Amino acid sequence: MEAAEFVCTCFDDKVEQGEAQNPQMALGTCMITFLEKDRARAEAMLGPISYSDVPGMTRIGEKLGLKMAVVCPESLIKLAGEVSEENTGGEIRGTLASVSFSTQIVEVVIKEDNGRLVEFYWLGYFPGAELLLQKINFAGKQMTVTYENQDVFSGMKQEYITRRVITELKME
Repeated sequence: MEAAEFVCTCFDDKVEQGEAQNPQMALGTCMITFLEKDRARAEAMLGPISYSDVPGMTRIGEKLGLKMAVVCPESLIKLAGEVSEENTGGEIRGTLASVSFSTQIVEVVIKEDNGRLVEFYWLGYFPGAELLLQKINFAGKQMTVTYENQDVFSGMKQEYITRRVITELKME
């Protein structure tokens, strides 16, 4: 239970401090921190540790996850909620910062009220696409972009990357 308590506390601390933008990565970092804190002891509790052994590390993660379910079920529920929300999509409100028509995949960038720039892919038709095609002056006009997260293959990285894909755009 010591491992689960450590990982739970570490994860909860990261969430409270706003350091868990990617909850899966935060959880993984906490698990690795525990494993490396006293590797010999961790191996005695959880079995051999080799980061290149994907099935072995999955087994360790599952063991820790089961123990965490007893120690801090609310943290796991929080994690599951954030991960499922992250994978489905959502809505973002802001002003149009740019539309890049110069590449095969069009990127639309929205500037949120807090100044954060958010990139979206335009991969197919969506309600509101005609507004962007008209190239109207959108300076200062609010819009809401609805999107879903999709895995898109990156030729440069030779792997799938998750990107926000526009499903609807509304002008306000």
